[in-house]
Amino acid sequence: MNQVRKERIAKDLEAFQKAVEVKLQEILNAPCDLNIAPAPGSINEEDRYTFTHPRRGLAVIINNEKFGYVKNLGDRNGSSADAHYLFNMFKLLGFQVLHATNLTAQKMLVLLKTVAKNFDHQNSDCFACSILSHGDQIFSKKDVDTCQRKDILYGVDGETLPTELITEIFDDQHCQALIGKPRLFFFQACRGDTLDEGVDITVLHPRLSDTRKLESTEESSSVDPPDFGTKNEDDMEARAERHVPSEFYLNQVVIDPAPLYKDCLVMYATPPGYYAWRRGTGAWFIQSLCDVLTSDPVRFGKIDLQKALVHVSRNVAYNYESNMPENKKFHAKKESPVLYSMLVKDIYFNVTRGEAMNI
Repeated sequence: MNQVRKERIAKDLEAFQKAVEVKLQEILNAPCDLNIAPAPGSINEEDRYTFTHPRRGLAVIINNEKFGYVKNLGDRNGSSADAHYLFNMFKLLGFQVLHATNLTAQKMLVLLKTVAKNFDHQNSDCFACSILSHGDQIFSKKDVDTCQRKDILYGVDGETLPTELITEIFDDQHCQALIGKPRLFFFQACRGDTLDEGVDITVLHPRLSDTRKLESTEESSSVDPPDFGTKNEDDMEARAERHVPSEFYLNQVVIDPAPLYKDCLVMYATPPGYYAWRRGTGAWFIQSLCDVLTSDPVRFGKIDLQKALVHVSRNVAYNYESNMPENKKFHAKKESPVLYSMLVKDIYFNVTRGEAMNI
C-alpha cells in the first residue's frame, strides 16, 4: 500500500470517527421517553440486573449487505429487512439505536471503539450490538498438540475482524462504565461451511406456529455465504480454500474458546463451523429473534431474556428448513442458534423507550 493511499484511508477513518461522535451526541441530546411497566413482584431483586437507570442503553446495528467486487463474497440479499426488524425491536425494548450500513472492517472497529468511549454507559442499563455480515472460521497453531479456532466477521472490503475483539472492546477493562451491566451481542454470519443435515424425530405435540416459514421458491432461502443463485460451486470451493487444510491438524486437538467476559451474552445464528441461512426477506435467526423479543411477555418483563432466547433457538430449529430441491446439497438443511452466556443475573425488560439514529 503506497503512502498516498495510506493517508487517504487515515483521513477517511478520521472523518468517519467524527461522524460517529456527532451521531452519538445527537442520541444523547435526544429526549429519552419513558414508559415504565410494573416489574414482576415474584422476582428477587438480587437475582436480576438493575434496569432503573435514566437510559436503557445503546443498541448498535451494523448491516453489511453490499460487498461489491470482493472475491467470493456476494451481496447479502435480505439483510436490510433484518436490520429493519432489529431497529424496531431494539426501540420497542427501550434502546437508543445507532444503525450503520456497509462498513469496512476498519470502520467497524472505529465505530465500536468510539461507542465504547463516547456513549453515556454510566447512566445506562446495558449495551447491545448486532452485526449482520459474512463470516467464517480461522485456525491458528497454538502448540505442537493443539490448534485454536476463531470466528471472524467480514467488512465490505473483504478484511476481517475476530468476534472476540468485538466483545473485548466492551469488557470491564476497556469499557469500565459498563462494569456490572449486561452486554448483549447477536451475530448473523457463517461460522464455517458445514451444512446441518438435521435429524428425523417424532414430534408428539403440534409444531410452533410461525408466519415466516420458507416459501417454495428459488429465492425462499439462501445460505450466507454463499448466496445461491448469485454464486456457483466454483466460488464456494474457492472460498473453502481459505481454510487451513484439515490434514494439517490431523493429529492435533482443536480448542474453541468462547470469547466471553463477565456480564456478557453472545448469540450466534449457527454452531461453530456451520453455515448460517438467510432468504430474500431476512435470516432465520434474526427473524425469530425479533419475533420473540417483541412479544409482550418479553417487553413487559414477564419472562427473562435467556428463557426468551431458548424460544428463539427452538423456533429456528423446529420451524425452518431450506427448500431448494433443485440443488440437493443445499436442500432440506437445518440451523440451530447457539447461546453463550456469562450473565450472573436475569434480565427483565419492563420499560419501553428509545430513540434511533442512522449513519
